Amino acid sequence: MKLIKWLCFGCLAIVLLFCNKQYQLENSKTSKEDVILDTMSAIRRDNLNDFNKILLSRQEHNEYFWPNIGEKFHADKGINADIAYDMMLAETNMRLNVLLSFYKGKVFEIKNIQCSRPVENYGPFSLYLGCNFDVILLNGEVLKERTLNGVICLNKQCKLYHLKD
Repeated sequence: MKLIKWLCFGCLAIVLLFCNKQYQLENSKTSKEDVILDTMSAIRRDNLNDFNKILLSRQEHNEYFWPNIGEKFHADKGINADIAYDMMLAETNMRLNVLLSFYKGKVFEIKNIQCSRPVENYGPFSLYLGCNFDVILLNGEVLKERTLNGVICLNKQCKLYHLKD
């Protein structure tokens, strides 16, 4: 009887070990607000290295997020993780160039950060879409910024998912 209990316990431990994936998002921030603030700071400083650390990496997307979301997120059936990441990265880079040309070197403050769409949950991940905020320039002008389309969070690990026009 003891042998059967130990075998059952061992099988349960193995199942839990392989089913309980531990995701580690490198260089993550503790909130979606911190992601947005740090993204805009990297853009202001024209620091692409810092920007790329905030952005969800290809590995994180393909190995962690995609298995939980897959084709559910895309209208195009048959799309794979690499193609989805390439599409997201292309849109992000196009918008990043616009943001850099406008905000690089400017002094500004960020206020009223909100993600207007309902949170979408995919496995252990929460995706915040429609993120927008006010950019207050040094001269007092207030701009409504709506291009940080998505922030992805896993508990207190958050990263930029997407910039979009």
